[in-house]
Amino acid sequence: MKNVYIDWGIAKPHVVLIGQDDSPEKLESRTILESLAPFNAFLEAGCPHYFVYQLIEKGCEIYVCDSKDIIPLRGGTEKSDESDVLFIRALRIEHPDRFRKLSIPERRDTQLKFLMKKYVHFMMDCVRFKHRQSSYEREFGETQTYVEVLNLLEKKKKETLMEVKPLLKDDLEKVSDINGLGLRFLAGLLAVAHPKRFSTLSRYLAYCGYKESSWLKGKGKYNRDAKTIAWQITKSIILHKDPRFYSLYLKLKQDLRTRYPNYSKAQIHGMAINRTSTFLLKELYARYSRTA
Repeated sequence: MKNVYIDWGIAKPHVVLIGQDDSPEKLESRTILESLAPFNAFLEAGCPHYFVYQLIEKGCEIYVCDSKDIIPLRGGTEKSDESDVLFIRALRIEHPDRFRKLSIPERRDTQLKFLMKKYVHFMMDCVRFKHRQSSYEREFGETQTYVEVLNLLEKKKKETLMEVKPLLKDDLEKVSDINGLGLRFLAGLLAVAHPKRFSTLSRYLAYCGYKESSWLKGKGKYNRDAKTIAWQITKSIILHKDPRFYSLYLKLKQDLRTRYPNYSKAQIHGMAINRTSTFLLKELYARYSRTA
């Protein structure tokens, strides 16, 4: 396969720069993928997921270098997309060891993250248009205005999940015994907080917002998306009365009522959900650790 050197810019994410020789040509990403793929793609880390996803779908081999490796090659020259693509090419020729090939798990993670971002986008649009439909109905008395749009968005959601399913075949088997933890919830959690990305359980719980940890200092706060999806999963498995976690939730609620008699039912419920979520995340981390 031919070698293609790619640089990208946040200001114009639809445009990349390629250089197969000393005179890079500016082309739209669509043109590159349609006319050149598959190819060996050499690029800096941090490229937008949507573009890496397209490279994967087109069968490209992807090689990534750290941005810091490009800096010495620039010297005193001003940074520009046209020059950077040549520096990427020069780095690959002079120091091929600075590039690492995107592994199969990394490719799968990129596909999962992209597809779940797409799913969340459709989901949020569904919520927005349902509110708009309700508002329009109250204002004008018409009930069918947004039906076609909502049906299309629901269809897109389902199609996106069907694309996710083959990526998580083994993962779904790992949690098949937990009632209420299906494809949508598992994909949502693994996309933002896969247990295999964390060297310790403590870091995993801290990242998901269910444990205080000095590890988070200097790294910002916990991931709100991870905390939210873990909370939603716990509510789902309680609703489905999973034998293990539902009984744990009931026991925690009883213990909390005894310890905090002045707390409201809502407060006790929330605390029990949080603690059950912590046990659930511990269980998921243990399962992935056993199969590492």
